[in-house]
Amino acid sequence: IGAMGGNPESIYKMSDMYLHGYGTDKNEELAYGIVWERYKIEFEKLHNDTGFNNFADTALRMARFYRKGICRYKDERVAYDYLLKARTAIIERIKHYKEYGDETVLSNINSEINELNKKVNKNKKPRK
Repeated sequence: IGAMGGNPESIYKMSDMYLHGYGTDKNEELAYGIVWERYKIEFEKLHNDTGFNNFADTALRMARFYRKGICRYKDERVAYDYLLKARTAIIERIKHYKEYGDETVLSNINSEINELNKKVNKNKKPRK
C-alpha cells in the first residue's frame, strides 16, 4: 500500500522483496525496474530544485545493481558514477536535513567508492 502511494521506503522494500524472493517469486528484473523508475523521479526532483531528500538512497541502490550485475550487466564504472552522485546528494541532505542514519549511509557510500576507486581508475593516465 505504501509503495502504491509513492512512499520511497516502501518502494525500496518492495524492490527488495522481488530481488530476494521474500514472500513472492524472485524477479531481479522487476526489482531493478522498480528502483530505476524511482531513480528517474528523484533525478527529476533534483534538477527541478524540488528536493534531493531521497536521491542518495536511490542512487546507492542503482550503484549496487550495476556493481553486482543484477538484471542488467555488471559495470563498475557505472556503479562508481552512481556512488559519486549518491555521495554528493547525501552530503547535501546532511547539510539541510540531517536524518537519522545519514552518517552511516555516507560512510557506506565512501567505503564502496574507495573499493571501486582502485579498479575504475587503475588504467587512467594522470593529468598533466
